Amino acid sequence: MAQIGCLVPAKSATFKVFDKLFVRMSNGSDSIGGSTFLREMQGMAYILHNYSTHSLVMIDKLGCSTAAVEGMAICHAVCEELMDSSATVFLTTHYLGLPPALGVHPNCSQVVLSAAQAGETLAQHHYKATSGAQTELLYGVFLAERMGLPEDIICTGLAVAAEVGYTPNNSDRKPGCLK
Repeated sequence: MAQIGCLVPAKSATFKVFDKLFVRMSNGSDSIGGSTFLREMQGMAYILHNYSTHSLVMIDKLGCSTAAVEGMAICHAVCEELMDSSATVFLTTHYLGLPPALGVHPNCSQVVLSAAQAGETLAQHHYKATSGAQTELLYGVFLAERMGLPEDIICTGLAVAAEVGYTPNNSDRKPGCLK
């Protein structure tokens, strides 16, 4: 923003100058028949063919619109490509296996965004960014419970997750069926 003349509320600041800005955000299917995954891959292909070492690339949840294994594989490969360049990249992901695999790169910093319910409205949350990788499993199940999904749905979801190797690792946050 400072690069285009916007106010920077600081006594001093240092900014890298970027030649291009690329943003790949999640989106739904479009009205002319393109699937969400097709749009994701078109967007990433454009970025990968046009970014430079002086670009800023921001990617939101790449690969989330296909099967989990394929999505993580594609996301990992794209991240490897971008980390081998000097581009500045911000990536959000829900793939818990990705941060440990990519954290070995010296130019990779990991930040986890945690959320806590704020006030009486279930949809309001306070967010906190800290250094490190996500360690809480099944956050989505706990969020679904807070949003009011029936307890039998939550318990079935937890049972299915346990069958594939995921169990809650936060002992103070257990749905009613686990108490």
